[in-house]
Amino acid sequence: MQHFFIVKILSLLVFAFYFKISLYSSVAILILIPLLVFKRNLINNSIVWLIPFVLLSFDLYSNWLVLANHEWVMWYWSIVLLVASVYYKKSDISEEIMKNGARQLLIIIMLVAVAWKVTNPAYLSGSFFERTMISNPLFENFSLLVGDLTVDQLRYNQQIEVTKFTNLVPGELNTEHELISTNLFDLYGVLVSWWVLLIELLIGVLFLLKRQKIDIAAHWLHILFIITTYFAVPIVGFGWILIVLGFALTQNMPKNITYGYFVAGILMCLYGLPL
Repeated sequence: MQHFFIVKILSLLVFAFYFKISLYSSVAILILIPLLVFKRNLINNSIVWLIPFVLLSFDLYSNWLVLANHEWVMWYWSIVLLVASVYYKKSDISEEIMKNGARQLLIIIMLVAVAWKVTNPAYLSGSFFERTMISNPLFENFSLLVGDLTVDQLRYNQQIEVTKFTNLVPGELNTEHELISTNLFDLYGVLVSWWVLLIELLIGVLFLLKRQKIDIAAHWLHILFIITTYFAVPIVGFGWILIVLGFALTQNMPKNITYGYFVAGILMCLYGLPL
């Protein structure tokens, strides 16, 4: 029970800070946390878990066109927590619902990502990731750290990306300017593309097999994926929901895996700091 109490509190924190919700919804969810800490008998109350589900659903309806992928994952996870709370009097069923929900979400996240990648020629060639690294502001710090482009060159590329959809003629892209790249980023594009594809495939398949010894390998790959991916591109909300889903599956795992997720959480806090 203590394990899933932590899972639920972490989930509320992730909903409050990393879902694109209104300030009022965020505050309402944050108010639940001290209430649940001091009134632990409420942690399994289905009315309590109806609150974040309704708030997230309302904000999802209001902002669905601009929601990121991880925010949809958070919404699905809020449904899992709500359904699990309905069976709180049968703790074994409630916990099984959360474990199965977390596992299935991780499998879907990884294998759907793999399916998109293998059907996208630009991804397989490395050009998608190359373009992303040299023109996406989220990658700027990482690209400066490992690459050979200057800040001015990266900012120029970012501006090109912003303006390329400014139509000169209806239905056509603005392709007047080319992005600045180098052979090093061309190499990075191929290496990073295939690294991400292979590790996502392994994580999804290993969790799908649902064997304890295999799960241990899946967890370590998952932790490695979180630590490396969100160092390069600090989408901290996605990192945190992956940590919560992974941690939900560690109840009967070796303690060092739990510590691994703890380290990933600390690093995620650091990755989110403004530079």
